[in-house]
Formats: sequence, structure tokens, C-alpha cells
Amino acid sequence: MTLYVCPSNRRSPSRLVFLFLILLASCRPDPSSSWKPVDLLPYDIPLTIQAPDSAQINARKLGPYRDVTVRAGRDYAVQILAGATTAPDVGTLKAEQADLIRTNTYFERLVREDADGFIYELVIDSIPSYGFVRVHLQEEREFVFRSGLASTFTLEEARRMYRAVKP
Repeated sequence: MTLYVCPSNRRSPSRLVFLFLILLASCRPDPSSSWKPVDLLPYDIPLTIQAPDSAQINARKLGPYRDVTVRAGRDYAVQILAGATTAPDVGTLKAEQADLIRTNTYFERLVREDADGFIYELVIDSIPSYGFVRVHLQEEREFVFRSGLASTFTLEEARRMYRAVKP
């Protein structure tokens, strides 16, 4: 029978520094905790989302759709497309949106999937970027919330925005 004895019970200084850095990072406040409700009714969208105080809103008409983008800095960009519904239920609308995302050349995987949306990963030149889509049906209208198209986000940034647009 062989008995293995650990050569040293002393903790490595680098392990302690690493542990300290993890604890320090976990103490930082979540930026989304200070986000405020933003009423989108003035833009013909009868919903409210959470956004930073510094958010700028741009709205335009794209044929039968309303395109509203809420942007603040580099880590927050939400696009909302609103129009007459094309799907009989939320599940169908979400599946259509997931199929669109999967056709992207850089699509890697769905990170999280819920009944009304999902978070996905794209990998461009071996660099991951994350986005989200969340859908909502209200009467005869559909609302598609998605991460800003010309932006790249970390997984945590995508998660924060995904939570911020939950109706």
C-alpha cells in the first residue's frame, strides 16, 4: 500500500493573491443596479426597459416596423423592432429569431435559452462576443429586443441587457 504525503501544507502566495483578486472583483457593484426605467411609449412602443441614465434614444420607421435603439456608452446598446405580428405565439417568434442568428457565419452556440429569448455567442477571429434576443407579443404587435448590431459585448454585458428588457 502506497501512502502519498503532500510535500507542503503552506499556501502559495500566488494562490492567495488570486483568491484576493476574485473576492475583490465580486465586491464591485453591478452597474445595472443603478439603471432606471425608460418608458418607450413616446416612440410608439408601450413597454418599459431598464437603461443607464446617460442613455440616448434614436427612433426611425423602417417600412412597417418601428426601429428604436437605446444606447449608453460602449457596454449598453439595445435595439427594439416593433411591428405587426408575424407569429402565432412567443415560441414561434423566438424560434424564428434563433434561426436568423444561427445563419450568422460567426455563430458559435446558444449560451442561455428561455421561453421568450436567448443569449448567444459569436466568435470572430477566435474572439468571443455575446448578444441576446428577447421577444414579446402584445395584442397584434410583436416586439423584438436585441443587442445592438454594430456592438460587441462580454457575456456579462449581454446578460445585464437581457435582464433589462424583460417585460
